[in-house]
Amino acid sequence: MNILRRYRIIIVPAFYLLIMIVLTVVVSGVFTPHKITLQKFDVPEGENRVVITYYYRGDEILRQKTKLYNNYDETKTPVNEFKKNYKGLTSKYKSIKGVSVSNDFSLTGIIVETIDVNYNDISQTNLKKYHGQIEKGELPQSKPVSLKSTKKTLIKYGFVDSATSFKLKEKKDN
Repeated sequence: MNILRRYRIIIVPAFYLLIMIVLTVVVSGVFTPHKITLQKFDVPEGENRVVITYYYRGDEILRQKTKLYNNYDETKTPVNEFKKNYKGLTSKYKSIKGVSVSNDFSLTGIIVETIDVNYNDISQTNLKKYHGQIEKGELPQSKPVSLKSTKKTLIKYGFVDSATSFKLKEKKDN
């Protein structure tokens, strides 16, 4: 006990310093996931496009949200009939635990498919079973999913991040 009293002048400030370091790390967001959005336009108007948002920590992707915008107006099919017969990626992934899917026909002539994948909830077996072309927003083949390699693959297939997309649009408008 005498040792604690003798070194109290050093121990108390060191304890407060440790608490301040822990609070700084927590508040700085080191442990919170970051977000990057990549998109690809097949036509200048942006009617056919893929927008993929990755939530990641370090190099590991934790969640993937894909929005596929497809023009169905050219089929000349009534909306109700098209809804009934439509089989997109959402039908492929709708029964998988860790994947939520939806279709939105509210935009005139455009269907928006949304596929949200939580890599913490999806099993390795399902990834292997349902994997597809990553450049079309489909699932990768294995976990953990690397942001660096995924981003490299997508850029190779014509995707750009949202900052680059904004710069390209600004340059085009001028």
